[in-house]
Amino acid sequence: KAWRRTLYDQLHQVGKLQFFPARYLTQQYLAESDVYTEAYDEEEPGLSYIGKREIMYNGEKKRFYLFKVSYEGGEEGDAADYTYLGIAGPYFIDARKMEGGDKAAGVYWIENFDAEKIDQQLAAYLDKLEEQEEE
Repeated sequence: KAWRRTLYDQLHQVGKLQFFPARYLTQQYLAESDVYTEAYDEEEPGLSYIGKREIMYNGEKKRFYLFKVSYEGGEEGDAADYTYLGIAGPYFIDARKMEGGDKAAGVYWIENFDAEKIDQQLAAYLDKLEEQEEE
Protein backbone atom coordinates (compact mmCIF):
# COMPACT_ATOMS: atom_id res chain seq x y z
CA LYS A 1 0.00 0.00 0.00
CA ALA A 2 2.75 2.41 0.90
CA TRP A 3 4.49 2.30 -2.48
CA ARG A 4 1.56 1.79 -4.85
CA ARG A 5 1.02 5.50 -5.68
CA THR A 6 4.75 6.19 -6.02
CA LEU A 7 5.23 3.23 -8.35
CA TYR A 8 2.24 4.27 -10.45
CA ASP A 9 3.45 7.89 -10.74
CA GLN A 10 7.00 6.87 -11.67
CA LEU A 11 5.88 4.34 -14.29
CA HIS A 12 3.35 6.81 -15.70
CA GLN A 13 6.03 9.49 -15.95
CA VAL A 14 8.31 7.29 -18.09
CA GLY A 15 5.49 5.74 -20.16
CA LYS A 16 5.87 2.23 -18.71
CA LEU A 17 2.47 1.62 -17.10
CA GLN A 18 2.39 -1.85 -18.64
CA PHE A 19 4.70 -2.86 -15.77
CA PHE A 20 2.25 -1.73 -13.10
CA PRO A 21 0.31 -4.69 -11.62
CA ALA A 22 -3.04 -4.76 -13.44
CA ARG A 23 -4.89 -5.84 -10.29
CA TYR A 24 -4.03 -2.55 -8.57
CA LEU A 25 -4.63 -0.29 -11.57
CA THR A 26 -7.89 1.16 -10.27
CA GLN A 27 -8.78 4.46 -8.70
CA GLN A 28 -9.83 2.68 -5.52
CA TYR A 29 -6.49 0.92 -5.04
CA LEU A 30 -4.57 4.13 -5.71
CA ALA A 31 -6.88 5.97 -3.30
CA GLU A 32 -6.15 3.33 -0.65
CA SER A 33 -2.44 3.97 -1.14
CA ASP A 34 -2.94 7.74 -0.87
CA VAL A 35 -4.86 7.46 2.41
CA TYR A 36 -2.45 4.87 3.82
CA THR A 37 0.51 7.15 3.13
CA GLU A 38 -1.22 10.15 4.72
CA ALA A 39 -2.38 8.16 7.76
CA TYR A 40 0.86 6.30 8.48
CA ASP A 41 2.87 8.02 11.16
CA GLU A 42 4.51 6.05 13.92
CA GLU A 43 1.83 3.39 13.78
CA GLU A 44 0.49 1.47 10.81
CA PRO A 45 -3.18 2.30 10.23
CA GLY A 46 -5.89 -0.20 9.46
CA LEU A 47 -7.99 0.82 6.46
CA SER A 48 -11.53 -0.22 5.60
CA TYR A 49 -13.11 0.94 2.36
CA ILE A 50 -16.37 2.81 3.01
CA GLY A 51 -17.39 3.96 -0.45
CA LYS A 52 -17.11 6.83 -2.85
CA ARG A 53 -18.81 10.17 -3.34
CA GLU A 54 -19.21 12.19 -6.51
CA ILE A 55 -19.37 15.87 -5.65
CA MET A 56 -18.66 19.27 -7.14
CA TYR A 57 -15.08 20.24 -6.39
CA ASN A 58 -13.42 23.36 -7.80
CA GLY A 59 -16.26 23.75 -10.28
CA GLU A 60 -16.15 20.19 -11.64
CA LYS A 61 -17.83 16.94 -10.68
CA LYS A 62 -15.15 14.74 -9.10
CA ARG A 63 -14.97 11.42 -7.28
CA PHE A 64 -13.62 10.96 -3.75
CA TYR A 65 -12.89 7.61 -2.10
CA LEU A 66 -13.55 7.22 1.61
CA PHE A 67 -11.92 4.90 4.13
CA LYS A 68 -12.22 4.25 7.82
CA VAL A 69 -8.75 4.72 9.30
CA SER A 70 -8.18 2.78 12.53
CA TYR A 71 -5.46 2.71 15.14
CA GLU A 72 -5.30 0.31 18.05
CA GLY A 73 -4.93 1.88 21.45
CA GLY A 74 -3.04 5.02 22.10
CA GLU A 75 -0.81 5.89 24.99
CA GLU A 76 0.65 3.02 26.96
CA GLY A 77 -2.09 1.41 29.02
CA ASP A 78 -4.84 2.92 26.86
CA ALA A 79 -6.89 0.14 25.28
CA ALA A 80 -9.19 2.42 23.27
CA ASP A 81 -9.25 2.27 19.49
CA TYR A 82 -9.16 5.44 17.43
CA THR A 83 -10.90 5.81 14.10
CA TYR A 84 -11.02 8.65 11.58
CA LEU A 85 -12.30 9.36 8.09
CA GLY A 86 -9.69 8.93 5.36
CA ILE A 87 -10.26 10.75 2.06
CA ALA A 88 -8.61 10.43 -1.35
CA GLY A 89 -9.37 12.52 -4.37
CA PRO A 90 -10.28 14.33 -6.47
CA TYR A 91 -10.44 11.67 -9.14
CA PHE A 92 -12.03 12.03 -12.54
CA ILE A 93 -15.50 10.53 -12.90
CA ASP A 94 -14.06 8.41 -15.73
CA ALA A 95 -12.66 5.48 -13.72
CA ARG A 96 -9.98 4.85 -16.36
CA LYS A 97 -8.25 8.11 -15.44
CA MET A 98 -6.00 7.64 -12.43
CA GLU A 99 -4.33 11.05 -12.21
CA GLY A 100 -4.95 13.67 -9.56
CA GLY A 101 -6.37 11.54 -6.78
CA ASP A 102 -3.66 12.35 -4.30
CA LYS A 103 -4.12 16.14 -4.45
CA ALA A 104 -6.64 16.27 -1.58
CA ALA A 105 -5.77 12.99 0.14
CA GLY A 106 -5.68 13.00 3.89
CA VAL A 107 -7.35 12.17 7.16
CA TYR A 108 -10.05 14.17 8.93
CA TRP A 109 -8.41 14.35 12.37
CA ILE A 110 -10.81 16.89 13.92
CA GLU A 111 -13.21 14.28 15.31
CA ASN A 112 -13.52 10.52 15.43
CA PHE A 113 -15.13 8.68 12.55
CA ASP A 114 -18.92 8.68 12.70
CA ALA A 115 -20.78 6.60 10.11
CA GLU A 116 -23.81 8.88 10.39
CA LYS A 117 -21.75 12.00 9.68
CA ILE A 118 -19.56 10.85 6.77
CA ASP A 119 -20.83 13.49 4.35
CA GLN A 120 -20.51 16.27 6.95
CA GLN A 121 -16.97 15.17 7.85
CA LEU A 122 -16.02 15.04 4.15
CA ALA A 123 -17.42 18.54 3.60
CA ALA A 124 -15.62 19.87 6.69
CA TYR A 125 -12.33 18.29 5.52
CA LEU A 126 -12.63 19.83 2.06
CA ASP A 127 -13.59 23.23 3.51
CA LYS A 128 -10.54 23.18 5.76
CA LEU A 129 -8.33 22.15 2.83
CA GLU A 130 -9.70 25.04 0.77
CA GLU A 131 -8.98 27.48 3.61
CA GLN A 132 -5.39 26.25 3.81
CA GLU A 133 -4.93 26.68 0.05
CA GLU A 134 -6.15 30.27 0.27
CA GLU A 135 -3.58 31.18 2.97
